[in-house]
Amino acid sequence: MGGSLQRPRWGLIALIPRGSRVVPACVALMLGLVASLAFGELPAAASAIAKSAGLRAASPDSFPSAACSSYTGNAEFVCWVYEDLLGRTPDAPGLNYWLSELSAGTTRTQVAYSVITSTESLTDYIEGDYEAFLGRAADAGGLSMWLQAFESGQTAEQIDAGILGSAEFYYKSGSTNSGFISALYEQLLSRSPDSAGESTWNAVLSNGVSRSQVANDIDTSPEEWTDDVQFNYQDFLGRAADQAGLVGWVHALETGTTQQQVIAAMLGSQEFFNDATAS
Repeated sequence: MGGSLQRPRWGLIALIPRGSRVVPACVALMLGLVASLAFGELPAAASAIAKSAGLRAASPDSFPSAACSSYTGNAEFVCWVYEDLLGRTPDAPGLNYWLSELSAGTTRTQVAYSVITSTESLTDYIEGDYEAFLGRAADAGGLSMWLQAFESGQTAEQIDAGILGSAEFYYKSGSTNSGFISALYEQLLSRSPDSAGESTWNAVLSNGVSRSQVANDIDTSPEEWTDDVQFNYQDFLGRAADQAGLVGWVHALETGTTQQQVIAAMLGSQEFFNDATAS
């Protein structure tokens, strides 16, 4: 698996400072802390707007530099949410819809959550999994199956585990349990397995636990959650995670909060809004 793409994450282009972004050709899609997250249901029209075929992403190479700086206030916020999550600027109908929703009292967190759970965003994530884990484009059948799973409530980590546990990934990692474990560590933790970890997971696999379950266990380990939270802080807020935030979000992930909810809360924070509208 050497030289393979790293696991997909939402918002990779957010690493480039707002107000001066020139989006690279190789972009791959994928806080004010809150005590609890409540994602109220938005009107049906919100889902229709977010999931319409007209919201498919343009080529990342077509992004104009600092495109969002032409907007102000809520419009600039919506623009950066689209760029950070979908890799593109908003189309006029989408922008106008979300401006109307914000004016009507929909929270910024709800807007971000609707965008990150849209069919476009989920499709981008699945396609990123195929490229990163299997080194190829998603076939139509696989894309449809995993998209349905996503929209039926499976988490990003469950989608990852399903693909990582496939016979195709096992073959690409050498068709041995040791090769599979090494490939999982490189893909998910960006390191080689330590001897204790390799021994443990080899024993688990030998005892009949599925490869998908092992992948899910590693993908939802404290080490991986910590990496994800630290990445999200740098990616969306442009800074290192403070200790309280890191501990709080890792605990939230360990107790059932999804990655999409964490990211939506960060994008809905006053800190993100201030950063997005500072130009």
